[in-house]
Amino acid sequence: AWRGLPGLRGRRGVERRRRGLFGATLVFETPDADGTMVRLVNVDGTFQSASYVSDELWSELVCVYHRHMAHIIDEAGDVRSVLVIGGGGYALPTFLVTHTRRMHICVVEIDPAMTELARERFFLLRAEELGGERLELVCADAWPWLRASGRRFDVIINDAFKGNRPLGALSTEEGARLVAEHLSERGIY
Repeated sequence: AWRGLPGLRGRRGVERRRRGLFGATLVFETPDADGTMVRLVNVDGTFQSASYVSDELWSELVCVYHRHMAHIIDEAGDVRSVLVIGGGGYALPTFLVTHTRRMHICVVEIDPAMTELARERFFLLRAEELGGERLELVCADAWPWLRASGRRFDVIINDAFKGNRPLGALSTEEGARLVAEHLSERGIY
């Protein structure tokens, strides 16, 4: 069906991307409830990320659950290090790097195609330039990476999911222990 509708895809702003590790990837723009343009990425039928399109709002958070995470980090106080498991469109890391000054944000994303897409279409390249060494991107499966890491973080966020299911060892006892081992003394998961 996609091959038969190239004109419609172009007029609606839908762009089909190469397959990533988790399936076909679509990028498109649509207005939100206020009429503000939002860019979305959908991977194999599941929305993975969203960002505003305008230069004024490029690093602001579209998704309510990201806003909730940012609020928790802000309320926690002196957060110096954040691990984000699953980058997707890198909306939350982009927000954190542009709205904080001393925080180190490490993002572990398994799919290199998603990271490239985020650089090309979701302002990650701009966030990398602004964040410098404070924004660390790791291309790896987060669970083995975390097992091999000796690092501790003030906040660990698991933003790796497929539909409404978390990926990795999150739902296991091993996952809970692994996360606890990598949290700082006052860490938040």
